[in-house]
Parts: sequence; C-alpha cells; structure tokens
Amino acid sequence: MPRRQLAAVRHRLPRSDGTPAPILELRTSWRNPPRILQVATPCRRRRGVDRSRCEPAARAAPSGTVRVALLPDVQTEREWIADHLHHRYQRCRAEGIAPPTAAVLVRRNADAAPMAEALRAAACRWRWWAGGLLSVPEVADLVAMLRLVADPTAGQRRCGC
Repeated sequence: MPRRQLAAVRHRLPRSDGTPAPILELRTSWRNPPRILQVATPCRRRRGVDRSRCEPAARAAPSGTVRVALLPDVQTEREWIADHLHHRYQRCRAEGIAPPTAAVLVRRNADAAPMAEALRAAACRWRWWAGGLLSVPEVADLVAMLRLVADPTAGQRRCGC
C-alpha cells in the first residue's frame, strides 16, 4: 500500500468522535540485529519517512554484516544476492557449521519468480513462500470478512442476486 494511502487511512477510519485515528508506531524490532537498524534509519529518513527510532528487542537477532551494493540493473542485483548467499552457504559447509537462514524480500510479487530463478542458477537451496499475503488462507479470509463488513451487499451484486 503506498504511503499516501496509509496516511489517509487515519482519516477514512476516524475515532468515534470524528477525529483522525492516532498513528501508532512499532518501536521494537524483534527480528533485526542492531546494525541493520543503524543502517535503515538514515535510509528511511532520506526517503522522507520520519518516524521515531526503532530499537532492537532484548532478544534481537545476532549481529551480522551489512552489505550494500549499487548495481546497474535489477538482473545484476538478483545475481549479486544469489552469488552472495551461495558463497555464504558454501563457506559454512566447508567449516562444518550450520548455514544461516536468510530471507530475500522483493519489491513486487512479479519480482519473486526471477529472484527464485537467480537462486536456482546459483545452486542455492530455497523455498518460495507465497506470492503475496493474499495467498495465505487466513489473510484471504480476513480480507473477505472486512469486505463484507464494509459492504454487506457486495457479494449479492457480484453474484447477480
């Protein structure tokens, strides 16, 4: 959902007295190590997202290395990610230690299949989880219920009743 739409939600779904809904921030990062947050905060601010500082949870993920690359195109970016993961897994295997888990987040659902292909080409083991949240049954059910609450006659109109 684009940022403008998110900002507009507080006006479309106001409090019972008509005032805009408050903005509540998640200020604890449960999955990211502190270094990721140190890198992400200035990037976020440069993009115009001005929020409070996010703090790592007491049980934050272990520290790691943050790698940044400015690459000429999206295909090179995919190959760079896949190559990095492949070498990381190979190094762990050679040292006899369990490889780390990793997640590759894509900008759009349409980017998932090409990223999976780049991982396959680099001989990385991978799993593709869903093609977006709407493919998760619980999320699809929730969206359907919210649509029903928003407009109880929508189903009748769609099925011609």
